[in-house]
Parts: sequence; C-alpha cells; structure tokens
Amino acid sequence: MDHHSLPAENEFVALGKFGSAWGIKGELKLHLYNFRSENIKKARQLYYSPAGFSFEPLQLLSLKQLPKMWVAKFEQFHSPESVSALKGREFFLLKKDLELSKNLEEFYAFELKDFVVMNEESQRLGKVRNLLYYGASELLEVFNEATNKEELIPFVKDFVLKLDRDLKVITVRWSNLD
Repeated sequence: MDHHSLPAENEFVALGKFGSAWGIKGELKLHLYNFRSENIKKARQLYYSPAGFSFEPLQLLSLKQLPKMWVAKFEQFHSPESVSALKGREFFLLKKDLELSKNLEEFYAFELKDFVVMNEESQRLGKVRNLLYYGASELLEVFNEATNKEELIPFVKDFVLKLDRDLKVITVRWSNLD
C-alpha cells in the first residue's frame, strides 16, 4: 500500500499493544485492551506507528487465541529478532473496519468524544474530551466551555448513571463544576 494513501491519524483506533516474540517463526503476542473484542478475529491487516506520526500496515497471516493473549503472525516478519522492535508499541485497526457493539455497556473511547455530560439535577457539566485509563478505572475528561474548567469523573457504575448513545448524553452522579 502506498503510504500517501493511508487514512488520517483520526481514522485509526488502538486495539492493544504488541507483546514479546512467540516461538521461532516471528510470531508475536498481542495484548488487547478489550480481550473480549470480536474485532481482532475479523482483521486481515493491523497498523502500527513506527515513528509516532505515520502508520504502517501489517498483513496478518494467522491469529490464535490463547487463554490470556492472542498470538499473531505477520507477512513482514520471519524471526523473533525481526518482531522485537514492535514490543510495547500500540497496534491499530481502521475505524471503518470496526464492528461497533450493540451492547449498551460496550463501546470504544472514541465513541464518547463530545458526548454532553449532565448531572442528576440536569445541569450541564460539559463535554467529554477523552476517556483516560488509570489502572483501577477509567476517567471521563470533561470540559465545561462556560467556565473553561476541566473535571475528571470516574467512569464507573457508582458515578455513571446512564449513557444514551442516541442522544449522546452521559448522566452522572456529580456536583456542578464551579
């Protein structure tokens, strides 16, 4: 594929990180951010960013699911040494190739961007800028345009009361941003 014809950066979604080499034929461990995601099973091509600003396609030859990880073989790699540079790097899929979940409790972080965040009293707290990952739980990064303030709200059931995909509204148990 011609690198000039690759989609823009915002057209990619991170699925996980490459682990260490597996075996002697250039196979590689894949650590998915969502191990239960079905999207990896349908992938024929993954992408990575070798220099941090451009994406390179990787042709997937085989994929195996093991108890706590996946193992992939790519056309470009034939030895453990050849895949070693990928270890720790994120891998991506094109957004257009994702199968979005119909389950209301499953979604990708990019789907929440620009959702309006309201509290129980129907006060607008702002818009979602990002979903941040901090070990034990994720945090909604909410920006209030009126006050020019930002708030981090735990993205857990104790705080998130309702998520309406159609209206693009998240209702949370949280006081107004002052």
